[in-house]
Amino acid sequence: MTVGLTIVYCIVRIIWLGGLFTRKLVVYSTFLQTDFTIGTLYLDYIFLISAGVLSTIYFKKQAYTLTLYGIFVLSLFLIFPRLLAGSTFYEIKDHHLNQDYIIERHDSDLGNDNTDLVVFVYKEVLPLVYVNQGRYHKIVSTKSETYSDFWKLNYVVNKDGNYLTFKGFLIPLK
Repeated sequence: MTVGLTIVYCIVRIIWLGGLFTRKLVVYSTFLQTDFTIGTLYLDYIFLISAGVLSTIYFKKQAYTLTLYGIFVLSLFLIFPRLLAGSTFYEIKDHHLNQDYIIERHDSDLGNDNTDLVVFVYKEVLPLVYVNQGRYHKIVSTKSETYSDFWKLNYVVNKDGNYLTFKGFLIPLK
């Protein structure tokens, strides 16, 4: 039974990592305002530690145990890039929307008081699971109302629920 659970867990993690590295999937709780994408790493640690302790007790040979602890130490070094790659998501709340959406926003300074605003839109497909719907960007002045509204999260959703707008920055939701 333990071997079966381990195999199922490994298959789920491989599929999950594929979705995360392509930035197509996000695990996010709108209720807790928490991104669980990084949190899945802690489940890996729990499994590695428990498997290491159990294998130390059960197996007479140390090679299996040392391998598990080696993977654990390696994964400790891998947590830092994952934490740096973590993102902040914002729930889009509006009575015109039929489905739940979250956005991730960034900007890049282009000089001469211009910046490139970037928004990734994610749509909920399962409870807590969001799929990337697209990446949208617009070059604006840092002194414009669009820039100000973008960082204050002052957005408007049209009455059909098809578009999200930060003044002059139109973002399709569907």
